[in-house]
Amino acid sequence: MRHVGAGEPDERGAIIRAFSAPIVCRQEKGSEHWPINTGRLCAEDAAWGMIFGIEDGWFRYDRSGFLQWSELGRERYAAGESMTYMEASGQAAFAF
Repeated sequence: MRHVGAGEPDERGAIIRAFSAPIVCRQEKGSEHWPINTGRLCAEDAAWGMIFGIEDGWFRYDRSGFLQWSELGRERYAAGESMTYMEASGQAAFAF
């Protein structure tokens, strides 16, 4: 990204939280997918958000190789700007 003149943002989580909220999509087979929508972000912010999302575990690849929201990412997104959040297991976690 530096080679194209895109400076790294200071707040990694804020860029990802600027994406559209995770919403489940269910297929006829009953399988769930959590598509990533960048909303109306500029291309630079969307690219940084995808990079940070992959590096920090907000996103994961499904069995077909498509990138989608991870369970961790959905929980962290729901927590908002909070420093901590509650995992699905009931365990408290830090949102770094």
